[in-house]
Amino acid sequence: MLGEGLTSREIAEKLTLANTSVRWYLHQIYSKLGVNGKRPAIQQARELGLLAPIKTPASQDPQKLDLVFPASTGSPATARLPIGTVTFLFTDIEGSTPLWEWHPDQMAAALQIHNSILRKAIESQGGIVYKTVGDSFQAAFATAPQALRAAIQGQKALQSAPWNDLGPLKVRMGIHTGEAQLDPGGDEYAVSHTKNRAARIMSAAHGGQILLSQETKELVDHQLPESVTLKDLGENRLKGISIPERLFQVCAPGLPQDFPILATAITHPHNLPVQLTSFIGRQEEIAGLIELLSTHRLVTLNGSGGAGKTRLSLQVAEKVLDRYPDGVWLVELAPLADPVQVSQAVASVLGLQKSGESSYLTILTDNLRSKHLLLLLDNCEHVLEACADLTHHLIQHCPSLSLLTTSREPLGIDGEVGYRVPSLEAPDPALVTDPQELAHAEAVQLFSERAASVLPGFSLNAETLPAVANICRRLDGIPLAIELAAARIDVLGVAQIAARLADRFRLLTGGSRTALPRQRTLRASIDWSYYLLKESERLLLQQLSVFSGGWTLEAV
Repeated sequence: MLGEGLTSREIAEKLTLANTSVRWYLHQIYSKLGVNGKRPAIQQARELGLLAPIKTPASQDPQKLDLVFPASTGSPATARLPIGTVTFLFTDIEGSTPLWEWHPDQMAAALQIHNSILRKAIESQGGIVYKTVGDSFQAAFATAPQALRAAIQGQKALQSAPWNDLGPLKVRMGIHTGEAQLDPGGDEYAVSHTKNRAARIMSAAHGGQILLSQETKELVDHQLPESVTLKDLGENRLKGISIPERLFQVCAPGLPQDFPILATAITHPHNLPVQLTSFIGRQEEIAGLIELLSTHRLVTLNGSGGAGKTRLSLQVAEKVLDRYPDGVWLVELAPLADPVQVSQAVASVLGLQKSGESSYLTILTDNLRSKHLLLLLDNCEHVLEACADLTHHLIQHCPSLSLLTTSREPLGIDGEVGYRVPSLEAPDPALVTDPQELAHAEAVQLFSERAASVLPGFSLNAETLPAVANICRRLDGIPLAIELAAARIDVLGVAQIAARLADRFRLLTGGSRTALPRQRTLRASIDWSYYLLKESERLLLQQLSVFSGGWTLEAV
């Protein structure tokens, strides 16, 4: 229309747009072309090959040209536009605005290379560039694999193109498949959710990156080009779209694969609690458990009451958050009284509601079948069989699911890897005389830090260190017992605490009021384990009390 000599007001009337809108679009055109004014714009567009002849009566000036891209003109191209299920490829040059502003001449030349490469790549795979906006391409394909091949081919050609001083232009690409129909005029796609999503997916990408929607990914999964893989980037919040979008990055040989996390990513979703106290030691245990989780889908932390299974599992879960795009979810089973509630508790944490006749197990299976997440089931021992049944079913039917469980005994199912949680390091002060070695022992550090939180100003010194080390050794390095002992520091000195450990059930009380009842006293912790035993097991335990200081299997 610029070529027709129309003013901005005349263009606005012809397009039924506001004059301010038309002036804004003209300013964008001038900016992209690196010029200031209509005549230079027409001249520059002619040199770039962006002008197509207007079909006008002979009486009109044959030199007047319409400022449009060739792929957008005429009915032959639009007549071939696919409809129904369409795969859209949207592209855009990252950071093009400052390039146009500071290097208009170089950018104009680079744009010719860009346009030629993308047009060739798209058309070679049967796609149609039906619209261009500035330096952005919008193309349509009848099939998803065609769009994927075109995107890869285009990115590879952009990588190896003979660029000028600007260097290679970084183009971001987004591909989405959905329903699309032509508008009433038949020369453009009607506004639709499909097109909007394709645009938002492209906008989420980094320069040089190709992103696919979940729908497109499912269509190309079994037709990927050789050596091409898809990287799951998890769920993303795209602008203007309320439902999270799961995105996948195309990884192809010769193309960049390491990009920053998407700005739209819902990063590391989880419900792990904020820890209000410091975590002491256990570095070897953490490293070992992380390694186990990388090779096994079900890992169970076993250990006696108070050994620190829960706290260790939470620490490991925080360390592996970035491995699970769908998150890490803690399910606290300790409050449950009925084994039937286990599946319901897991569903509740995941925000799943029961509907119709479907069981919670069915709902969980359907939801987790395609999810890549970690479930942390804490305190399984009193609902052991229910946990065993649930985990066995889920690892069979949900191939990307991993489970980390804590229990005083193993679940006892196929695929489970047990990890015995040891006590903290607690050296005997009678054998270890080096003060630094004693002070750096994990159990001693735990006592010192917890005592300082109860009695500000408490610290280890030549007088307190041996007594603290003795307390930790006599408590076998059990974290719960050490924390309960440290809680008495406001009324008793360390020497007094050590002297009273002969009656440790009476001494080690007064745990946190917010803790589970069985974690508030040492007796309660042991009682909890005792009452989990069957009657025959309790009888055996009573009989074993005749031994002092442990026993051998032969002696039993």
